[in-house]
Amino acid sequence: MKYNNKQKITKAVIPVAGLGTRFLPFTKTIPKEMLPILNIPSIEYIVKDAVNAGIKDIIFVTSARKKALADYTDSYLWLEDELRKKNKIEELKLIQFLPKIANYIFVRQSKQLGLGDAVLKAKYAIGNEPFALLLGDDILLNNFKNITNDSILKNLINSYQKYQSIIVLLKKIEGKEIEKYGVVGIEKKIDQKNFLLNSLIEKPTFKKAPSDLAIMGRYILEPKIFDYLEKEQIDPNTGEIQLTNAISKYLLDKNNVYGVLFEGKRYDMGNLLGFLEANIDFALNDKKYRKVFAELLKEKIKNI
Repeated sequence: MKYNNKQKITKAVIPVAGLGTRFLPFTKTIPKEMLPILNIPSIEYIVKDAVNAGIKDIIFVTSARKKALADYTDSYLWLEDELRKKNKIEELKLIQFLPKIANYIFVRQSKQLGLGDAVLKAKYAIGNEPFALLLGDDILLNNFKNITNDSILKNLINSYQKYQSIIVLLKKIEGKEIEKYGVVGIEKKIDQKNFLLNSLIEKPTFKKAPSDLAIMGRYILEPKIFDYLEKEQIDPNTGEIQLTNAISKYLLDKNNVYGVLFEGKRYDMGNLLGFLEANIDFALNDKKYRKVFAELLKEKIKNI
């Protein structure tokens, strides 16, 4: 199949089929992507980042247990009417926002076969186009001053337009924490934030890690990656199809892969501490609540 890599990137894949076992019993009935940062579900921040980067179509790779996520992207006209009657205009704007800003497509991943399989499930929704991949656990933020219009993804798309090849977002990770991530090897440092890569390794040991740069859950992928994913075997150690392995084989076939350094803040919404840290930081930077919350926090710390 011939692929057209000159197109604009207007589609994003967000895998959300995971069980969220670290948040049980909450995730027994409610998707972990609906965990709130203050009053906004975490998934909304990821969708906003995509839309601010020019994405029009959001493809959720989901499971039968994630109906609440589909409901959240829909309009609730009866609720809108009630809010209008009560003149609750700010609340009305909040619930109207997400349904209006993008088109939403839901694709099922029946078996939990990893990130590579999740991406492959989106193949027919993507078609012959380059696309963005955003992992649902990662909330990324450059700073709180420009949170409304900030887009980490836009930087990756700009790099794609320049290099016309797969782009991954990178962040420096200290010490043995690197073992939790996909890690890249550097062929060439182009400038302070851009790198040409020569390898990708999924969760290497600290001693075998080729660098201190880990992949941060944001990618620009070419549709050619589907060819590699279709040939990828299930990893016997994890029971999953690894996206990192597919990109590595793409790289070995003399295709370039680039990395863009991210120096902002990452919140891992896949674990309890990341969830708590996100809520604390967002509260301390919220115009409405920061003073009251700061005083409350000080009082709590005194009592420890």
